[in-house]
Amino acid sequence: MAVLKSIVVLLLCGLDATAVRAADDPTAKREAEAAQMRRRIEASITRFSHFATADIVANRPTKTQWPEKMIAEQAELLAQLQNWSSQPEALRTLLDDHDPKVRTLALGALFVREDPHDLPLIASLADDKTPTFPLVHSSFNSSPQIDLKEIVTPQTVGQAAGRFLEVYLRAAHCKSDRSFAEYWRRRKSGTTCASWLLVKTERATRNISPFDITYRQDLNRVMDEIKRLSAPDRAWTQVYLRCLSLTDIGDTLTDEMCVAALKKVGPDQIILFLKRQRVTDDPDLRFDELDPERSRVYSFMSHFLLDHVRDLLRAEDVPTLLACEEFERKATSRTLIGASPSWAAAAAELIGESDPAAARKIIEAALQRFPLSNIRGGQEQAVLIGRLWRIEGLKEKQRIVDWFYKAQAKVIREKSDESNHGCVGLLRSVRAAKRPNTDELMLMIIEDSRFDQIDLPAMKELLETAGDGLSKPLVSREELYGADGRAGKLIARWQEILRRHFQR
Repeated sequence: MAVLKSIVVLLLCGLDATAVRAADDPTAKREAEAAQMRRRIEASITRFSHFATADIVANRPTKTQWPEKMIAEQAELLAQLQNWSSQPEALRTLLDDHDPKVRTLALGALFVREDPHDLPLIASLADDKTPTFPLVHSSFNSSPQIDLKEIVTPQTVGQAAGRFLEVYLRAAHCKSDRSFAEYWRRRKSGTTCASWLLVKTERATRNISPFDITYRQDLNRVMDEIKRLSAPDRAWTQVYLRCLSLTDIGDTLTDEMCVAALKKVGPDQIILFLKRQRVTDDPDLRFDELDPERSRVYSFMSHFLLDHVRDLLRAEDVPTLLACEEFERKATSRTLIGASPSWAAAAAELIGESDPAAARKIIEAALQRFPLSNIRGGQEQAVLIGRLWRIEGLKEKQRIVDWFYKAQAKVIREKSDESNHGCVGLLRSVRAAKRPNTDELMLMIIEDSRFDQIDLPAMKELLETAGDGLSKPLVSREELYGADGRAGKLIARWQEILRRHFQR
């Protein structure tokens, strides 16, 4: 008995000595933490049969079309990854583990930390072709009973790593085939980038639209991080998120908030941005290199600025805006974006009140540069005609109505849908302008003999525009957006509803 007690004491002393050495020796401490993390992960491996990479990216398990057991398993997996993410040093060590499933779970736990400085480590496994957990993904099968064979495919460690990297490359509008080394070279020395905050925003909202207020606290944490940026970076990052977020972030970041932040930046800096000159060291917000993919981001952001030109720029900036259009037009073959009528529309609006004749001249010249036949749907001219309404109002009502029906005939010939529909674009501009005499323009459109030519997309927008400010819509949204093969009969009924509404 005495011998046994001695052995126990010696063992305890040995354990204490190991703990003391680990506490005193940083290397030993890291090794001990890595070993402990490996034991935790190994103990969990048998509980997980699959690895839903896309759902880890979205920060939520799929809740439909999976067997209940799979939903519960993937929800537990996501929770475990979040739990493990609190020990990044241990996770980084496990990326070299001999077990591919341990490597995969360590990758996932590092990704959910949302620390882009872990990306080079994740990239180090992008070529790992070792099979790991099978991938389970969503299915478009509407059947309540789904065979797992329909939603499961093999997956390698490298494929999981690549999917995590792709999230960041996509947020920065870098082509997926672009090397990670090139992406990282521009960002490795930065503390934050706009695209990194976009990734955090999309994960905070779970990529759900409209925004689910359940996740408001998560989203607020991202917004608080943005508020800690310097004033210029904060303003440009807000515009970046506003223009590029795939989810509706509601009143958390509105146009008005972005405009207020841009006003503090000032018109001189905004002009530099529009001229593709550097306004920040953030590589996501630099567009001096005419890269086609990056130019798409510039296009989205510049259109936001031009849509709010009255609040942000001065009449003296008109020549610069027109020069920017000319530059973009000449650069078409390199940027794949080309010129836009928004430059001229914004220039005309800047001087519309002080010099309406000069504003009309700018619009007229732009209409020649962007003829109705230029692209499908007449969307380019819709920008200019919509701005003409904002500047001139009822002075140009007949011209606006005539253009509306020319564009309507064009989209019918071309069978254009709502995504490329000049009439819809014009009506949305009319709604956004909120002029007090909008009803008079609407009445002219409805009383016109060509009103019977109206197609479904234009009719929907007419009803939406006419219903602005009413306590009850003219047509329920269920009926309006549920129209299908019955659209012809519904349009005839909706035409009568509009006639009665405006002739009362």
